Amino acid sequence: MRTVNDPLEFFACTEEFRSAGDRVGLVPTMGALHQGHFGLVEAAKRLCDRVCVSIFVNPLQFNNPADFDRYPRDFDADAAALEAMGVAAIFVPGVEDIHPAPINMRVATSGIVDRQEGAHRPGHFDGVATVVSKLFISVGKSKVFFGEKDYQQTRVIADLIREFHFPVEMVVVPTVREADGLALSSRNRLLTRAARDAAPAMYAAFQAGRANAVQGSATAPVLASMRRLIEDRAAQTGAALAIDYLEAASGEDLRSLERFEAETRFFVAASYDGVRLIDNVAVFEK
Repeated sequence: MRTVNDPLEFFACTEEFRSAGDRVGLVPTMGALHQGHFGLVEAAKRLCDRVCVSIFVNPLQFNNPADFDRYPRDFDADAAALEAMGVAAIFVPGVEDIHPAPINMRVATSGIVDRQEGAHRPGHFDGVATVVSKLFISVGKSKVFFGEKDYQQTRVIADLIREFHFPVEMVVVPTVREADGLALSSRNRLLTRAARDAAPAMYAAFQAGRANAVQGSATAPVLASMRRLIEDRAAQTGAALAIDYLEAASGEDLRSLERFEAETRFFVAASYDGVRLIDNVAVFEK
């Protein structure tokens, strides 16, 4: 497995793979890898001949510098796991490799980014779009793999690919969950015991909401009962809870819905003892 730090060297590496007739796949990550990331790697291995993984904690997408500083990092464990999986190359740039100082240019986003995560984390998606653009330039023609847990991010990246004509094809991979329903996230390792016991209530609320949702019916009473379930579980465990949003929204444009439609999704963002988690599911299974 090759380890590359420089963006131009990474492009040369993937060009070598393509010149040999190999299909290249990229799994962009911020490290602290878990089974969700490994699921992305396995999906890439099924569709590509050479799988590459990038590991970069992007400072531009963090609103809170303290959150950036405490984001979990474990490069040695990540590299060992990826080598065991047969990954062809890992791209591990430093901050100035990706964002040479001074940073004078960024990608500006609008539209779908004004809702949910964008509304609560101003500038977040500008940071995401900027770093992802640089990753796409560095990897060249390829398939790129992202998780459905970050659903809004996948919609932003789809727009990025379409509007900037990047020669990449995005593959969205279903969310991987623990046995109790908690979506896998690198942030989960920061949860206190009380928070870890409380956090699966988000998925339990999704399941309850799905059972009560009817196309054409009002979303408000269903969301109210879901919120109570989340709040009650946190109260039982003693975890400090702050819900940024709990919505029924369109899977197409993420607009909040007053009545359930065929493409409705539930979205939640909540902090447990100061650790912020997000999740989403389709309301109606296809």
